[in-house]
Amino acid sequence: MTYPPEQEHNTIINMVSACAFKQGGDNESSRRIYMSTTPMQADWISEVDAGKMYDLADEEFCNNLPDEPLGENR
Repeated sequence: MTYPPEQEHNTIINMVSACAFKQGGDNESSRRIYMSTTPMQADWISEVDAGKMYDLADEEFCNNLPDEPLGENR
């Protein structure tokens, strides 16, 4: 899955959001909600791509997030 270069940072932000959804409880419900709401705030992401992003935000990705705000050193 690839996104335009200008959306690279936003892709990471949305994947971090998926990590938060995954902490919320039932995985199937969280995934459905994430897939339906993410395209509302990021119109360049389809529901299908949101589902792919949700899956890419696996345990390893979520466990390795920095403690500081993302993009501070951009």
